[in-house]
Amino acid sequence: MDNEQYAPNGSNTPFSNGEAPQPMANNQMPNNNGYPTPNPYGDPTGGGFTSPATGDIVLQPDAKQKKRKGLIAAIIIILVLAIGGGAFAAVAIMDSQPNNIAASALNNLMNANQVTVAGPVNIAFKDTSLLGISSININLNEQTVNSNNSTSADIGVTFANGDTIDLVKIGEVMMNDGVFYLKVDGLKTLYSDTFYNQISAYISEGLRSNYYSSTVTDCYSTAVDNSSYQQGTVIQDCVSTYTTGTDPEVDAAINATTTAIMTELGGIIDAIDGQWIEFSIDDILSSDMLGVPAATRQSITAAYDCAIDKFNNFSQYSNELSQVYSQNSFLTLTAAQNSFYDVSLDANKLAGYLNSVSKTQLFNDLAGCTGNSGASLSAYEVTAEDIAPSLAYLPQISAKFGGGLFNHYLSELKMTESNDYYEISSDLNFTYTGTTISAPSDARPVMEIVQSVYNRIYSLQTALYAI
Repeated sequence: MDNEQYAPNGSNTPFSNGEAPQPMANNQMPNNNGYPTPNPYGDPTGGGFTSPATGDIVLQPDAKQKKRKGLIAAIIIILVLAIGGGAFAAVAIMDSQPNNIAASALNNLMNANQVTVAGPVNIAFKDTSLLGISSININLNEQTVNSNNSTSADIGVTFANGDTIDLVKIGEVMMNDGVFYLKVDGLKTLYSDTFYNQISAYISEGLRSNYYSSTVTDCYSTAVDNSSYQQGTVIQDCVSTYTTGTDPEVDAAINATTTAIMTELGGIIDAIDGQWIEFSIDDILSSDMLGVPAATRQSITAAYDCAIDKFNNFSQYSNELSQVYSQNSFLTLTAAQNSFYDVSLDANKLAGYLNSVSKTQLFNDLAGCTGNSGASLSAYEVTAEDIAPSLAYLPQISAKFGGGLFNHYLSELKMTESNDYYEISSDLNFTYTGTTISAPSDARPVMEIVQSVYNRIYSLQTALYAI
């Protein structure tokens, strides 16, 4: 073993004579020592070789034939890839068409189990003479999770001089059993710190004008020939002036009544501010204040519960509604800046969509909740002429979408509207997540609060009659 040498690649295979094996020619085969010997069957890469089994000459394609076949195979593969890639590209281009994006996003929005919408909504007034307010600012956050919905809205005001105040914070919860909850925070502070003096002066002036005698100074009649009135109608207008009160006793009574009204208003606001209020259709209709007959109450409650159940199982209708939209794609998207699309509505297609929706299973099931058939309620069809006037008042809408092939979703929605009096703008972002929504545990039934408010208003009658 002392004279054994090893291959330079690090293997443990020894060379028996200390020499490295030599490279083999095509017509050679390795012997037992690893050295080349002539191949007795001929060169396998030439025109042919002798088969060891039969002794026959076996023809072998030459290298040029192999290259030609390899080239043909490569061309076929390239063509297949090109055709397949072209088909994929065509599908991708078709899917990226704006109308297809809108349809996909609407479908995903309808079927989403969790959606959060958040962003600002601002109303800017061009005339700031009304209470000196230049804008109302709303910060909105809305969640829908498994058919439960919750909304919070922080509302603030900016004045013409630049001052800002937080008005109220509104909370809303709509559970999938159809019970609605509402809470308003900040009413008490708003009432006492901001609007107390203005409201008090308004009430005092109203009492004063009702008490002191008025003098009719001028009356005149006008014959009206207008389609809004029956032909020949005569309208009489009178201009009245009110004398100034000078009776100290009456003025004292007016001041006392004003104070009493303001106190009761404060009590009403105390009962509402920061309190979750529960709106249950059954509790409302069962109230003695309304006096709804039992049969009527049961009929309305059953119809309402039925409709809530249909919407809680909305997913069973989404495919049909998506097909209806695909046949009447009334949303038109036009590419704009920063990956946004301008959104407009086609009156003809919207009319077609509404008429088709009235024939869907959802519409028929909802009609059944009221004891009607969808066919009887869908007999009337709207036209583009019916819809066009309303579309003229829609704000300018632009949308941004996320997602990929065949899976688009709405990610951002902007809306602006401007006229001679105000300008509204909003920028809402959509995310498809949410948190668990639960019904408030400390809510008071709305009719309980209504009864309390009614009692306070009734108590004011004594003060009013005292004047």
